Amino acid sequence: MSEIVINAQNLSKNFYNFDSRLPFIKRFLKRNQITIRAVQDISFTIKRGSIVGFIGSNGAGKSTTIKMLTGTLYPSSGKLEVNGEIPFKRSINFRKKISIVVGNKLQLFQDVSAIDYFQLIGTLYEVEPAILQERIQELSNLLNVEDQLYQQVRTLSLGQKMKMEFIAASLTSPEILFLDEPTIGLDIQSKKDIRTFLKKMNEECHTTIILTSHDMDDISSVCDELIVIDKGKIILQESMDVILSKFSDFKYLKIKMTLDLVPELCSVKGVEVISQKNRNVY
Repeated sequence: MSEIVINAQNLSKNFYNFDSRLPFIKRFLKRNQITIRAVQDISFTIKRGSIVGFIGSNGAGKSTTIKMLTGTLYPSSGKLEVNGEIPFKRSINFRKKISIVVGNKLQLFQDVSAIDYFQLIGTLYEVEPAILQERIQELSNLLNVEDQLYQQVRTLSLGQKMKMEFIAASLTSPEILFLDEPTIGLDIQSKKDIRTFLKKMNEECHTTIILTSHDMDDISSVCDELIVIDKGKIILQESMDVILSKFSDFKYLKIKMTLDLVPELCSVKGVEVISQKNRNVY
């Protein structure tokens, strides 16, 4: 039986705000507190070495859950263990065994070269210089950025910067890698390079990867399990094989045609017009 590396039981996170619908002056005289239940009593487990897609609409609770798993947010209630540790205690051992990449929050220092930043990471995490250099060479070759290692970070493209982020996150050989929208805004080739990198990292190092993304190509090409969250509640946790087998009979087609042909198309069994906006029919 595979080892459970993440165990969340009845996990909740509440945020508190004040009613903004009241007139400005009344907000100070009568402060009605509103409870926002971002994550509501969710339970799930993740096995070591798996690649899990964590998806949902904006505001569903994905990022809040990731922040609790990485220890940057304290749960309002419930129990949570990640790699045998309580995340929000942020022990040195816990921090050494996880890495995080957030697509819209680059951690690289913009005014130095990527290689200088990597050497700083190696010093902070006490990675042997020879091992560090070997990892940098291997990872930069895999991600096709070996020619950009000595460039100032601010001169790199977004795709190159994100690849450098992945290298930095992998230098310490983390046991768990958390990815929050890592391919947002990237070109097709950069996305392919990152997906290849993640699969290789998982296969060779048995790294557990938790991936949140709105790009379903990321999810379908990398993940072996899927968790779906909606309005703070988990509505599905299943292996990708089972999910694909359930929906393999459904086909979605995008067709360009003139509007006068729509009635004829709708006469075909199984075709239905759901909505129309300007010249687009759905």
